[in-house]
Amino acid sequence: MKRLRYLFAVMIIVFTQLLNINAQPKWTWQNPLPNGAAMFTIINLTPEKTIISGSAGTFMTTKDGGQNWNVQMLPEFEWIRKYSFISENEGWIMGDWWNTRDYTKNDTKIFKTTNGGTDWEKLNININIDFSKYKFDGMQFVDSQNGFLIANTSLAEYQEDYKNYPGLVFKTQDGGINWTKIAVEPERELFQIMFKDSLNGFLLY
Repeated sequence: MKRLRYLFAVMIIVFTQLLNINAQPKWTWQNPLPNGAAMFTIINLTPEKTIISGSAGTFMTTKDGGQNWNVQMLPEFEWIRKYSFISENEGWIMGDWWNTRDYTKNDTKIFKTTNGGTDWEKLNININIDFSKYKFDGMQFVDSQNGFLIANTSLAEYQEDYKNYPGLVFKTQDGGINWTKIAVEPERELFQIMFKDSLNGFLLY
């Protein structure tokens, strides 16, 4: 009789555990918490501080080497793909907000931070470019005032028509507000820009 009571108690415990397993997910996403975003870029500011950015204007920042993460959202972005930091605190990000009715048209936005990504300020940029035909593919700042952008056509059928749709280079001298187009030869698709100061740099095409 005692043995039957023992078996019955074991069965109750096992049955209770099975109910708990069925009632709760087996795995829980602990670190960082799920956000549903696709992440594209990793920005290492210090050995302990890193920013990861991606879709839906999502930023995840860690200050302790990845143990804890702070998740931020910039709703004006759909995709965040490019960035440029000149120090641990000062940097720029660039991304797109795609037109939901016409995916050939987009609106590129640039935001700036002066406190390492805690706060971001949208720049009201002044640039002469047709966003229905072009997209930005690269950005680099060399100091607080001087920076560069490269752009290529966003239309697949024209990506090899360099005569009519060449890669473009723009320069700012006021921290990213006003941008001036720079003549580039030969006219090709542009892959990367890298300047060591406001006058001297390299362009990969």
